[in-house]
Amino acid sequence: MAEELLRVQDVVKHFELPGALLGASVKVRALDGVSLVLHKGESLGVVGESGCGKTTLSRVILRLLAPTSGQLFFKGADITHLHGRQLRHLRRAMQVVFQDPYGSLNPRMRVREILGEPLRVHFDGSSDQCQALIVEIAHLVGLGEEALDRYPHEFSGGQRQRIAIARALILRPDIVVADEPVSALDVSIRAQILNLLKTLQARLSLSYIFVSHDIGAVRFLCQTVIVMYLGRVVEEGPAEEVFRRPAHPYTIALMASVPSPAHADQDTQPMAMGEVPSPISPPSGCHFHPRCPHRMPVCSDTAPALLPADGGRRVACHLVPARVSAAGSVVIEFSVPQIQPNHKGDLQ
Repeated sequence: MAEELLRVQDVVKHFELPGALLGASVKVRALDGVSLVLHKGESLGVVGESGCGKTTLSRVILRLLAPTSGQLFFKGADITHLHGRQLRHLRRAMQVVFQDPYGSLNPRMRVREILGEPLRVHFDGSSDQCQALIVEIAHLVGLGEEALDRYPHEFSGGQRQRIAIARALILRPDIVVADEPVSALDVSIRAQILNLLKTLQARLSLSYIFVSHDIGAVRFLCQTVIVMYLGRVVEEGPAEEVFRRPAHPYTIALMASVPSPAHADQDTQPMAMGEVPSPISPPSGCHFHPRCPHRMPVCSDTAPALLPADGGRRVACHLVPARVSAAGSVVIEFSVPQIQPNHKGDLQ
């Protein structure tokens, strides 16, 4: 078993917003008891629709946001309440690649200055050592030394994202949080960046938290995946197993929404009905039940627990009843043909 780098335990994040009447505040429930584990050298994918809490989770992990409750552990140490110098030291070990490669780079700084800024904050070496590290990381991400004296606007979108990746890696972090790092890029460039991330992971022993709504990108890069809906994890497990045999109706809906060239001439209708509810007033019980075609009375009353299922997964759904194994552990059994999606996105 690989070394455990990060553990997120029952993390809750609420935002207080000013209300419209008499100054009363409104609570936005962005995260509702999220847990995950990331091991050394692993890529963990976080998928779900817009508004499910993916970006909030990534910012809480990076301690850009403080959780309302719950705990965060990095290499076994509790980092939930770090501040000041201790939190600054953590920044070296956990870096981020943002979605917009242009918006995340200072347009007034040359690439050499952009890559040197983390070193000025966190590195105690000489100027010559810093310059050597800058040239080395530029070559690692596929940029020539001549690119270091140019400004971000002189590069294409893919090249700018390479610069952002280089800035994240120059401190040799243990964990890189990539928040939709390829969604703003052309399809061909997207493939290049994904291949680059995979190559760098093997070369530098990196661990990724890859936040995306792109199922194909997550399936290519990640070994483990968690599926989020309205602030909760509804399914998690090995990426290939989850995508090949989705168990939760919401995961099936996500898979059904992926265009398939083989069925381009046929109508495809996602099985999820309606829109994502507001996190200000989420549905009772299972948050997905208003959109689920298989909802039962218990779904609106009781939130399902995230319980072990076959294939090394955990699923939070009343459709998959639990049993207790001979060893005393709870195991979920479900009928795959009953909840497998066909090409039209319906249940068979």
